[in-house]
Amino acid sequence: MQHPECPAPAGHFHFQNTTSIVPPPLLILSYSGAEPDDGVLWAWSGAAAPVGGKWLLEAHGTYTQMRKKGQRMPFSQRESVRWILAYPDAAEDAGS
Repeated sequence: MQHPECPAPAGHFHFQNTTSIVPPPLLILSYSGAEPDDGVLWAWSGAAAPVGGKWLLEAHGTYTQMRKKGQRMPFSQRESVRWILAYPDAAEDAGS
């Protein structure tokens, strides 16, 4: 015997909408650069890293990624984000 406060077994439920939700396609922004007056190097997700080094996720503040020059900047949870260059790669600077 079923307790009166328990819901009915799952077999009695009928779902009206069984189509899956498809997320919109990712928008890849391929812009990177530096503001002319502040000297901060940054790049959006999907853009090629303008220089190699350690990149900081602007919105998070503590998450970092190492990237070589020309490597694509990563997305964060399928979202386009801005990356700030924290430390340039010294080996790459010596080679140029």
